[in-house]
This record gives sequence, C-alpha cells and structure tokens, in this order.
Amino acid sequence: MMNAAPEIIAAVGLFALLILAAAASLAVKKRLRDRDIDRRLDITDYLINRFEDEFSGKRIRCMDRRFGLFLDLFVRLRQSALLTDSFKEKFVAYCSLRRTEKTLVRRLDSFFAYRRCRAAVYLGYIATDAGRAALEARLCREKRWRVRIYIVHALCELVCGSIEKRMAAQA
Repeated sequence: MMNAAPEIIAAVGLFALLILAAAASLAVKKRLRDRDIDRRLDITDYLINRFEDEFSGKRIRCMDRRFGLFLDLFVRLRQSALLTDSFKEKFVAYCSLRRTEKTLVRRLDSFFAYRRCRAAVYLGYIATDAGRAALEARLCREKRWRVRIYIVHALCELVCGSIEKRMAAQA
C-alpha cells in the first residue's frame, strides 16, 4: 500500500501536465485564429480603401506576402459587391505583374483535383484571354465531373463579364 503512493503522485502529476498542455494548446489556437481574423479584416480594408489609389504598376509588399489570401478576398468582394471597372483592371494588372495567371494555368494541370478547382475559380475571376483559353483546353481533357463543373462556372463568369462590358459600352 505504501509503495503505490509514488506511482499515484506521478500519475496525478502527469495528468495535471496533460491538462496544462491542452489548455496551452487551446490558448495558442485561439490566438492564431484571432490573428487570422484580424489579418483578413486588414486585407479587406486595404483592398476596399487603399489598393486602387496605391497601385502604380509596381509590386506591393504587403500583398505579396499573403497573395493567396488577397485572391480569396478579391473573389469574395467580386461576388458580393459591385467593384469599379478600374479596380478590376488594376487587380488584373497586378496579377499579371506577379505572373499569377501563369501559376494558375499550371495548377490546372495539377494531379490534385482541389488545386485544379481553385485554379479554375481564380482564372474565372481574373478574366483574361489566356486564362479563358487554358480553361477551355482543360475542359476538353478533364475527366472528373466535379472539376468540370468548376471550369464551366469559371467560363460562365468570363462570359458574363464580357457581356456586362459590352452592355456598358453600348449604354
């Protein structure tokens, strides 16, 4: 009976240590999530309020660090709000400056379907002729129907954008 006391104390100490490690892990996870939320808000604020004024044909360091996040937020803004044509043109110019389109066209040939889907969505919103040609070529070769749906949606976005431009030019 007396010999079991050190083992019990060690087990209780180990259990307390595990609880402490779990609490620290949760605290770190919450802090990282809060930082991600703040970063998204800052980037959205930058895109809405300052990007159009600051872009002058040169690379912007704050965008280069988290460009994937900028692309995600650009797509969300483009879906939810009416952006000006000059903003869209400047963003496409910035994407061409970073050679984003070339990277996305390469991702259309990725082994992983998820990467092909994301590349198709981004190419649909960036809306360039080379991107459209790559999407059309990939649509003919694609075997998975889920990826085909994303490619068709991206092509529809391109067609709708060109129709909107024609209607605006006629008005």
